[in-house]
Amino acid sequence: MRKLIILLITIFNFVLAADTKLVKITPDISEITVDDHGSNVSIYRIQDTYHRLSDDFTKTSRTCPPFCIQPIRPVKGVQNIEEPGLIDLIANKIPAGKGLLIDEKVKKLV
Repeated sequence: MRKLIILLITIFNFVLAADTKLVKITPDISEITVDDHGSNVSIYRIQDTYHRLSDDFTKTSRTCPPFCIQPIRPVKGVQNIEEPGLIDLIANKIPAGKGLLIDEKVKKLV
């Protein structure tokens, strides 16, 4: 009986530790947690697979011009990166002192 209880506890702990997120950032990464000036911040996808964007982002069929697709062109000399590169920057390069992220929306250096 004691062995059965230990086995059940072990299985329960394994299930709790398992990655339960269905919507992941990449096939291997479900979320990352980073330190933001002493506070832990978790980055992950919304798990509701029926979730829809709101406001202007849901309007995908609008006349062009003025609603034309625009390439992302940062200021000359500033490198544009896609989401996997941003995750790498936040998780690895910034903590190592090899990167800088400026969030224009909140005007805060990370």
